Amino acid sequence: MQAETFEAFRDGFLARHESRMADLLSTVGSALFAAGMGLAVVGRRREGARTSLAGVAVAAIAHLFPPVTLREEVAAILRHPAWALRSEVTRIRRTKPAA
Repeated sequence: MQAETFEAFRDGFLARHESRMADLLSTVGSALFAAGMGLAVVGRRREGARTSLAGVAVAAIAHLFPPVTLREEVAAILRHPAWALRSEVTRIRRTKPAA
């Protein structure tokens, strides 16, 4: 199913993270990926690549918990990478624990 608006894309993205385990592992994967990008920017390319790859692996594992949504997640990210990033920020802000 191809989303025609950002709102439809975001809703589908958030629905794929309804499982608490998928949500938690996706957040850890995103954090590792971002840390890896940071390492690469400061010149530690090998460490950055390894850390980013670990983040992608953790995020992929997150989508293997029932319901299995790995194929849909990868297809959505490749189809609309900017929307995926915006949706990821929304998801992480939505699940931030109350202080």
